[in-house]
Amino acid sequence: MLGLAVLFGLLVWIGLTVLAAYLCGKLTWKLGLGRRIGRFAGFVLLMGGWMVSWAMEYWTLRQTAQEWCKNSGFTVYVTPEEYWAKISEQERQDLETVQERVKDGRVLVFEDKKYKASYRYNNRIVNYSYSEYKPHIVSDYDIFYDEKDRIALFKIMEVRIRVPAIANDLEGLKFWLETVQGCDSFDDWELKKQYLR
Repeated sequence: MLGLAVLFGLLVWIGLTVLAAYLCGKLTWKLGLGRRIGRFAGFVLLMGGWMVSWAMEYWTLRQTAQEWCKNSGFTVYVTPEEYWAKISEQERQDLETVQERVKDGRVLVFEDKKYKASYRYNNRIVNYSYSEYKPHIVSDYDIFYDEKDRIALFKIMEVRIRVPAIANDLEGLKFWLETVQGCDSFDDWELKKQYLR
């Protein structure tokens, strides 16, 4: 049924394009500009608008991804060696591994962004997360935060390109959006393990 509706829509679109090309050609011929120029203008009015829109959307997405990717990656505020040097031997023995999701709605304001607590690793370290959305692109920020000393240990920023599935939205037909590169291939677990020993 959807296929028939799409086919009907395409037929109407092609019919309107032919009609616009014919009428514009007739108008420009009467003005002395030539039929071919008018037909081309009529064609571009209905067909070219979509292409320009799609090209602008692709260019905007690529520029946004490149700009956000400049800031992506790890930012270490306290190295693992500095962190462990501050913790006494007694505190190290008292560290209790918890590893659980945090659902109490705690918020941390850091660099003018509101991060929500998402995961607790032990009785000191909590992971806070924040996401920023634009059409087809998401930037995810994670902060590894020591709640006892109230310091951020490190931050990671990843940029992902999201194209909806064709089944959910016809936006998924824009296959060229998938060619835009994101910056989301960071292995943060190796760094986290150094703080969790």
